[in-house]
Amino acid sequence: MLVAKLNACVNHLEQFPIKMYDVASGPPGVRSAGSTLKFFKTHHLKCSLQRHPDCTSLKSWKGGLVKIDPLALVQAIERYLVTRGYGKPSDKDSGSDDDDMSDDGPDDTLNNTARDKTTDIAQRLEFMMGEHVLPRDMTVYQAVQQFGGAGSGFTDDSDSDNRNTSMFGSPGIWARIHTIYYRPAQEEPHSSSKKGGECSTDLLGKKGKGGKWHSKRKAPDELWNEGSPPERNNPLINFLADKLPREYLQDPSLDVLCLLRVLHALNRYWYTLYPNVSRNKPVLPVTEFINTKLTAKVNRQLQDPIVIMTSNLPTWLKDIGCVCPFLFPFETRQLLFYVTSFDRDRALLRLLDAAPELGVTDTQERVTPDLDRKKRVISRETILKQGEQLMSELSSSRSLLEIQYEGEVGTGLGPTLEFYSLISKEMQRADLQLWKGATVKIGIEEAMEEDEAASDCVEYVHSDSGLYPLPIARNCKSSHRTKIKNKFQFLGKFMAKAVLDNRMIDLPFSQPFYQWLLSEETSFDVADLKGIDPDIAKTVTHLQGIVHKKVKLDSDRALS
Repeated sequence: MLVAKLNACVNHLEQFPIKMYDVASGPPGVRSAGSTLKFFKTHHLKCSLQRHPDCTSLKSWKGGLVKIDPLALVQAIERYLVTRGYGKPSDKDSGSDDDDMSDDGPDDTLNNTARDKTTDIAQRLEFMMGEHVLPRDMTVYQAVQQFGGAGSGFTDDSDSDNRNTSMFGSPGIWARIHTIYYRPAQEEPHSSSKKGGECSTDLLGKKGKGGKWHSKRKAPDELWNEGSPPERNNPLINFLADKLPREYLQDPSLDVLCLLRVLHALNRYWYTLYPNVSRNKPVLPVTEFINTKLTAKVNRQLQDPIVIMTSNLPTWLKDIGCVCPFLFPFETRQLLFYVTSFDRDRALLRLLDAAPELGVTDTQERVTPDLDRKKRVISRETILKQGEQLMSELSSSRSLLEIQYEGEVGTGLGPTLEFYSLISKEMQRADLQLWKGATVKIGIEEAMEEDEAASDCVEYVHSDSGLYPLPIARNCKSSHRTKIKNKFQFLGKFMAKAVLDNRMIDLPFSQPFYQWLLSEETSFDVADLKGIDPDIAKTVTHLQGIVHKKVKLDSDRALS
């Protein structure tokens, strides 16, 4: 009842804005979401790149006007300049490298396809419009809208509603020349110390010919902590606060949301307040905390392909989704995760898969996201080895992976999904020594029908409580330890690629393993042993019961 009343208060008080655009107010022929996306794909912003007046270490741009894709990120401009030699300090102002560039040349257009290639490059330049530094993850269209001047159609999230805002901006936004200044990026204070630490670590880890003294030093053991368990933290501590962690959020409902956050934490971790009570289920179903009004608002905002494509989401969406995820059902949280965590082309692809009619233009042409695809041919016999090489090769790539098998004609989604399934199966092989659990033999049907073919069966690890890493002995060889670490590093890259490409993997991890992934290991207690080793958990629980009985007897004065 209390939770329902608080949700009703949120519904009454909240004033979170949503951005809805009047497509009918756009140029002629643009009357649908698909047509609007096509409009953005066929129009460019005219920009004049100029060295900042206070900067003298970089070369001045000599290439004339640049036509920039409005949906390209600001960091794409950085790559455009760096690849042309404008990212390094220069003692003299020389534009000899750019004398051959002109407005009519093939390089005067900066497209959106260069966006994904810039994510793993250290920032060298920063860009400004007027006195405003442009965020690297902002689209050029957003930058021009917000910082391009009084007539550029500036929008503010503080508006209660943006229904009457034209997403195309003022008509002059496409004809006017927008000046963008560039200068060297300001280094962060901790960057130098971090790099220094990395260098020192690398030096200690290397063995040179003249480093005989280093062999006498005992290398620190990464896995052994002298048997002392880490201090356990109560998971409730992070939620018992009178304000939300995002202090810059402004809304009348924040105090109520903060109280709901505390109640949700108490509902989830109530057993930690009672030392002799084992872990139990939540007092209330988690569905009781879902706010239907906010969920409808978020769904409406996330189903607007124009807002997603222009990366013009209200800032409160991600903040509320992080601090109060219990307000939304899983489907909404998943869509919000893809929209805010990955590139917008992937978010748009998921949206168009769910609602294909949104991508159809007025002329019945279909608009598709610009996703770069990488096709690889692998062998089924050595799929795990080639999978490791593939993940190492594509670890910094955001391209969509497609798989084809040697000697087979099939390609596309089917073989790719099978690849993730086969790798998941191979990672559960018992001979890899990665997981705790019993071993089971699995073979092909033809081999299992013949007794002499029993040797063809492969042993896999199975655990009723889920997969948990197998403990490593202190005296194990360093080569074996390195092999295990490499396998788990590959597993991390494999899982990341599956999440990025929205692929399913068949790896039934145990709950404690997921808690490790979420950095919640400091809140482990005896109950978590059930997800690691049920037999040990049973023994420890029995011993703990004996200890509790002894404490109870010692504290009973009638028996003394």
